[in-house]
Amino acid sequence: MDNNVRQIERSMFRTWLTINYWVIYIISLIACIFFLFLAIVALVPLYASSQNSNTSVRSRDYQYSIAFTAIYFLPNNKHDHIIKGTIEDINLISKEYQKRIYSSIHHDLKYRSMKILNELNEDDYFENADKCGKTLNTRGIIFKIGLEVTYPTDIKCQLPECVQHFFSIIRKELQRMNTLPVQHKNILEIQLNLCTVENY
Repeated sequence: MDNNVRQIERSMFRTWLTINYWVIYIISLIACIFFLFLAIVALVPLYASSQNSNTSVRSRDYQYSIAFTAIYFLPNNKHDHIIKGTIEDINLISKEYQKRIYSSIHHDLKYRSMKILNELNEDDYFENADKCGKTLNTRGIIFKIGLEVTYPTDIKCQLPECVQHFFSIIRKELQRMNTLPVQHKNILEIQLNLCTVENY
């Protein structure tokens, strides 16, 4: 009788040990899964931050820029004794153009140069006069203005189609300045007419 009781007790003890083992095992497994989940949650922001940092570096490494040329024409009539293409004239018109262009285009735009063409440099003059729709009988002064526009790196989309769309908008903004009024020494306001805007 005593042997039977002892066997039952041993059997119950083994059962109790087995149950405890599985309970501890399951609790440990759940704890491991829980801590693994916490670790993943903690690492996600670090990974996202790393990806954003790498993206910003790549965008700075691959900047897009385009050179634009705006060509304006001033007929020689009653103004030909006022505007003669001197350095003073270039500075005056250049200053007025920059004031207008920087107020209308708020991007990474650089004013590069202004070149004046007249009959003295015939090849360049008549080549550009054709772009203005002028004949050889038309006399005047042509102003070639060089600009450079860089695609902003802080724009989220850095794909070629986004870049192309951006520069097409800039071109339209430049074409919208179809006239350039200039006050010359507070004497007379002259007006340059836009012929074309080219980009390279």
